[in-house]
Amino acid sequence: MDVSRLAAALARLSGAAAPVEGLIRLSGGANMESWAFMAGGRACVLRRLPNGDGAGAAGIGMAAEAAVLRLAAARGLKVPALVGELAPQDGLGEGFVMDRLPGTTAPRRIFAMDAGGLAAACAAQLAAIHALPLDVALPARDAVAELARMRMLYETQGGGRPVLALALRWLAENLPPAVPPALVHGDFRMGNLLVMDGALTAVLDWENAHLGDPCQDIGWACINSWRFGAVDRPALGLVALEEFLHAYEAAGGARMTPERLRFWQVAGSLSWALICLEMAQLWRDGTDRALERLVIGRRVSEAEADILLLLDEAAGRPEPVEGFEERCWGEPSDAELVQGVAEWLRVKIRPLLAGHEAFEAGVALNALGMAARALAQARPAWDAALAARLLAGEAGLDDSAVRQALRRTAQARLRCDQPRYSALKQMRERWGIGDAV
Repeated sequence: MDVSRLAAALARLSGAAAPVEGLIRLSGGANMESWAFMAGGRACVLRRLPNGDGAGAAGIGMAAEAAVLRLAAARGLKVPALVGELAPQDGLGEGFVMDRLPGTTAPRRIFAMDAGGLAAACAAQLAAIHALPLDVALPARDAVAELARMRMLYETQGGGRPVLALALRWLAENLPPAVPPALVHGDFRMGNLLVMDGALTAVLDWENAHLGDPCQDIGWACINSWRFGAVDRPALGLVALEEFLHAYEAAGGARMTPERLRFWQVAGSLSWALICLEMAQLWRDGTDRALERLVIGRRVSEAEADILLLLDEAAGRPEPVEGFEERCWGEPSDAELVQGVAEWLRVKIRPLLAGHEAFEAGVALNALGMAARALAQARPAWDAALAARLLAGEAGLDDSAVRQALRRTAQARLRCDQPRYSALKQMRERWGIGDAV
C-alpha cells in the first residue's frame, strides 16, 4: 500500500491534508482488500480492488456498493459513513474510504458476549434493508434467475459433483412463488456484522446487493457455514429460527413460509459451494494466486454435507451408513511429513508473525492439514456419471444405494477438508457414520 498516495487521496476527498498513521491490512476478505488507518484523528477503512477490476469478483462493483451505502445511511441504517470514493488519478485502484466503527466481526468473540438483544436487532436491521426504496441501479435476481445463474456456474466449474447436481434438481422442482422484489443485502451473515458489547454497530460488505426475494437473505444467514459451530441456533448462530422470524416480522418484515425458507437455505448452501469452486479457479487460472483461494476452494465439502442434511430433513430418511476404519504403521507416510511441516510452522514460525501475515500463516496451516488428511485417508472423488443422472432426474434420494453413496463420499471428503465442521457431528448423530476427527 502506498501511504503517500492514500494521504493525497484523503486530502482530495476531505479538503484537508492529514498524515496517514497506523495503516494495517485487515484479515479476511477474499474478494478485495480492506485497510484500517487513522487520519487527523479519524478512524477510517479503505475498501478497494487494487487493480481496478470492476465488478468481476466484487459483485456489483465499488461504485454501486458506495451508492447503496449512501442510500442505507440516508435512511438511518447501521452502516459506516462514506468519506469518499477513489478516483483513477489516486493510483490506488477502485474503491472508497469510509469511517471505521467500533466493534468486532469475529463470530466466536461475538458469541462470547452478553448479546441477548443482538438477534432481534439484526432481524430489525434486515427488515429495514428490505424496506429500502429501489432507486439504486442494481441487478435483479429472483429465484428463477438465481437458479439459472447457479446452473451456469455448475457447468462452468466442470459439473460432475452429484450433491450439487442433486441440489440443482431439487431447487428446480421446488421453486417458490414469485414475490415483489426488495433490496437484498446478499451477504447478511455473521462475519459481516460489526458488534460491540453485544450491540449491533454496523452491517458491512454490501458488494452482493441486488433486487430479489427478501427471504434469500434469511436463508443465507441461516446456512450452517455461517453458524460457526452453533448448530442448534440456526439464525446467525444466535437464536432459533422461529425467534428470529418473529423479530423480523415485528419490525415490518414479511412472513416467510417454511417451504420458501428451505428453498433459500438449500440455494444458499449450493451458492456457497459454487463460490468455493470459483475461488479455486481464480487461483488455478492465475487471476489471484493467494493461498486463501485454494483453502476456500476445499470448503465445498461443507456445503455438500449441509445440502445432504437439508434434503434429508425434507425427505425424512435417517438410516445409518457404514463407518470407516483408519490405520497407520511403518515408516513416516507422506501425510505425516506434511503434518510435521505444519507443526513446525505452527510452533516455530506463526508466533513470530502479526497482522495479515499471521492470518496468512493460519491459512497455510489449514492447507497443509487438508493435504495431510487427504494423503492419509484417500479423499474420494465424486462420480460424474451419477451427477449427470441426478441432474437429469434419472436418479434421486429415493434410491437407497444413491443415498448411501452420497452420504459415505460426502462424509469422507469432509473429514479430509474440514474435520472440525459441525456437520460431521450431525452426520454421526443422524446416520451413525464413524467418529469425527
